[in-house]
Amino acid sequence: MSSNKPDQFLTAAQSSLQTHLTVWSQLASKSFENATKLADLNVRVLQSALQESTAGNQHLLAVKDPKDFWLAAASQSQPQIEKMLSYGRELSDIWATMQADLARAVQAEADERRQSLAKLPDNAAGAIPDGMTAMVNLMKSTFENAGTSYGQFLKTANESTKAIQSSLLPHTGKTAQKTRKDAGRSEAG
Repeated sequence: MSSNKPDQFLTAAQSSLQTHLTVWSQLASKSFENATKLADLNVRVLQSALQESTAGNQHLLAVKDPKDFWLAAASQSQPQIEKMLSYGRELSDIWATMQADLARAVQAEADERRQSLAKLPDNAAGAIPDGMTAMVNLMKSTFENAGTSYGQFLKTANESTKAIQSSLLPHTGKTAQKTRKDAGRSEAG
């Protein structure tokens, strides 16, 4: 057994740990950034809702005729529906960004792990007794197959996510159109 093998394993372990810490540090930073965006969005929506609610209620209290009261109340619903839809779109964008950041971090971590696992049999080859090369080759093949399978899993998961998102967007649009139509009918009625 070579005397520098423990040093090689130590160096590989340190490199792996450094990569791992870097990836997760970046992920934590991106998660905090996205959480800040989400908090800002919620604060803006809350402030806007409070201001508009106060103004709308004052307007409703000033109306003397019951018919005008109901017309004013109905006219206030359309902007609120538009704002809810806008909020949903912004929330969806933030969520998609968070999901993409996580996917990139997991992919980077998986790539690093795959590379370090692929090197492991070669690094250990000098310490393995003669006649065990078949075992080393089997181990190496197993790691390569696992890496390939994981890569295919990630690809399929990303494609599934995109398919789900693309199928939801048309339904969101149809729901928004129906809501606008229904709000328009209530204003006219």
